This record gives sequence, structure tokens and C-alpha cells, in this order.
Amino acid sequence: MADETTAELYSKNRLSNPGAETGDTTGWAVSGVTVVNGGVGEDSTKCFKLEATASMYQQKSTPTQPPDFKVGVDFLPETEQADNDTKVYAYLKVEYAYAGGTTDTFVVPCRADGILAAGV
Repeated sequence: MADETTAELYSKNRLSNPGAETGDTTGWAVSGVTVVNGGVGEDSTKCFKLEATASMYQQKSTPTQPPDFKVGVDFLPETEQADNDTKVYAYLKVEYAYAGGTTDTFVVPCRADGILAAGV
């Protein structure tokens, strides 16, 4: 079997129901999350709405360690964030657990104008 190209690897979404396509939170462990009409992108009709203290996650495993992985998130707050407002209102946390029992954790702060650099 030939090695996957980077484009092929990145095109395989490992998450279930990543854009609320089912109209509910199927596939996610959630707290304070509902599905509403809307979304980002021309084909998107639904999106997740998170309360102030909401959380949602999925746990996925792969039979072999991938050579690389890519994580993305669209974050759109209900109100515009001012340029001088440096508060982080949301973040994306990725935990990568290895077979040997160790874990790498990456936390990426999100703002209305994009994801802030986090050294990831």
C-alpha cells in the first residue's frame, strides 16, 4: 500500500459529526452545548452553540501513530471582540496519548479574529 500524501491524510476527518450535520450532538460528549441553525461555509446549515462554561470532546484512536495531524476550529462569538480586548473566550485543547502511557497536551487560545499563536 502506498503512503498517503499530506492532502489525503488531512482530508480524512476523524471526528464524528464535526459540523453538527446530524442536527444534534451525536458523537460528542458535551456539557452546555446545543445545535442551532447557521454555520461557517457555504454548505453548512447547523453549528454548535456553546454556553459560557460549555465543553465538548471526542476521543479517537488510530492503530498506528500518524506522521502528522492537523486540527482546525471555526470560532464565532455572538458579539464582536474589540481589538484591545486581549481576553481569551475559548480555546482548543488537543491531547495526544501514546501507547507507553505518556500524553502531550496542546492548548490553543481562540479569538474572534482567529486563533492566537500558541507555539503549536
